[in-house]
Amino acid sequence: MTVAEAKELAREKLLQMQKGEDPVESRKKEEAREQALGKTVGAVFESYLAVHQVSV
Repeated sequence: MTVAEAKELAREKLLQMQKGEDPVESRKKEEAREQALGKTVGAVFESYLAVHQVSV
């Protein structure tokens, strides 16, 4: 990361805080959203079967 990139990132985080947002919580929500969107129906189904110990 360059100094310019670090400054821009810091500027973005400061703006978030000025708006009353928590940058850490925002990042966690975005990561969870990206992870949820990345799952296929098949992957969700397999997870369901594993959790509920159902065999097909």
